[in-house]
Amino acid sequence: MTQNSNLGFTQDSNPDPNRAPSSNQSSESYRKRSGAHLWAAVSYSLSSFSEIRHKADPLFGDSSSQSRGGAEPQPLTDIVPVRPTLEQLRDCTQPPVVLVHGLFGFGPDEMLTPKGRVHYWETAIDRDTNFHGLLVLEASVGPISSYHDRACELFAQIVGCRVDYGEQHSLTHRHDRYGRDFSDKPLYPWWSEDRPLHFVGHSAGGNTIRQLQHLLQLDFWDRGTNASWVKSVTCIMAPMNGSTASYLAGCNVETGLFGLSNIVPLISMVDTLGAAFGFPVNERRRMLLWKLEHFNISQDDFSDFNRLRQRMSESGFLLGEDNLAYDLTLQSCEKFNALVPDFPNTYYLSYTASCSTYTQVKTFMAGPYLYMRNRKFSAMPPGWSWSRDWQISDGLVPLASQMSPSGPLPRTMVCLSVPEESAANAADKSAKSSTNNGEHDSEKIQRGIWYTESMASVAQSVTKHWDHCDVICARGLLWEGIVDRIPVISNGAQALMGLGKRLGRLPKERSSLARVSKAEQRRFYEALYARLSQLE
Repeated sequence: MTQNSNLGFTQDSNPDPNRAPSSNQSSESYRKRSGAHLWAAVSYSLSSFSEIRHKADPLFGDSSSQSRGGAEPQPLTDIVPVRPTLEQLRDCTQPPVVLVHGLFGFGPDEMLTPKGRVHYWETAIDRDTNFHGLLVLEASVGPISSYHDRACELFAQIVGCRVDYGEQHSLTHRHDRYGRDFSDKPLYPWWSEDRPLHFVGHSAGGNTIRQLQHLLQLDFWDRGTNASWVKSVTCIMAPMNGSTASYLAGCNVETGLFGLSNIVPLISMVDTLGAAFGFPVNERRRMLLWKLEHFNISQDDFSDFNRLRQRMSESGFLLGEDNLAYDLTLQSCEKFNALVPDFPNTYYLSYTASCSTYTQVKTFMAGPYLYMRNRKFSAMPPGWSWSRDWQISDGLVPLASQMSPSGPLPRTMVCLSVPEESAANAADKSAKSSTNNGEHDSEKIQRGIWYTESMASVAQSVTKHWDHCDVICARGLLWEGIVDRIPVISNGAQALMGLGKRLGRLPKERSSLARVSKAEQRRFYEALYARLSQLE
């Protein structure tokens, strides 16, 4: 066996890629192990390539000499965030908007790379964006914490108090009851039923918001809260019914549990992101603020694989159900949707995206997408079918999971527009977008009903197929900000795309590796803010 110094896992010295499972290893368990480590192999390759590139490319320089604690970094992009003051928030007459990030996400000013600052929400917070009179706030919650823990952190951050995860919850999941203290830096201390908030969540941020509203209705923190503290819930490509990609990352198909043995793919994905952002090898796993201190897992623990594995084992963080990996599974979301209702005084919006064929999926998303589309999962709840809308995805989240929550609780969904390849659109050709120059007809929107719409339609996008990263910083960072800066790669990629177009294998409108332009992304957010500003 040999040890991989970057990933920290062992492998056969003479691996045989065609090796069949042994007699004591079922084909199902072999497939699960292979799927769980696909990301590890891909991530290691990308990380290695990125490291070579950083050393060779004078544009990036010697990243090993820079770290989070160095000189004040300059912006990696031209995004200039608008941050409202407490005085502006106090005097505002419309409910502010709170943005909640997803898996591996980060808050304002938290991603300080060796080559500049990265803003997760990109044009959603940019000064050149038309906010339609709304003030926008960015939240920061645990990047891999459970929906419950993230919701508790979100509440404390907004009102300005110490995080309280709840006595019973903390005892059940073996972690500290209290977390970080936001008493001196509340986002919106006036939050109440009379001064509610709009919430917008990308990916796992969607169910984080729904969990928060559920806890508000329960008055979980004994502060006289209720569901009406939330004016609207907007889910952007959110896995409301789970993501089949969670099993690719290592979750057990039967139970949904992640398991300590699958920490390798998790760390590999982090290494890949760190390489893309330009972090040296010894800093990549600490690029995110993990916010796991309540599990007795510190930021420094992520710098050493063996120590991290020990901490994870001692805390039980990845062994149980109180982590985001489990919460993203179909099993967890089935239970979640059976407990978390919709509320009659709240507006519910969902925005969907899809890449329906291999050529419509960026290389970074192609592996997960094909795994999700071509495999039927035994974890599908009873009575569910492997329908077309479960096979279509944005590369990480199936379309059927993005539209609205499923389950036994009564819910109503209205499709304003859905992707062309969607079964819903095929069945109802009359489904039309209500978009009109970025404006929406608020009279069509009623409380307590889910309204779903295609992001490409809302943004009036030439590009019809958006993927999971196109609405955040990764839209340009992984492609325009890195690949397009390297002439050899950029020119080669353009030549391949030109060949693909001539063969009819690529959409004719695709003209750059960052398929969705910044202008298209900005139009989406402006249309969203226009809609929110019109809600009564």
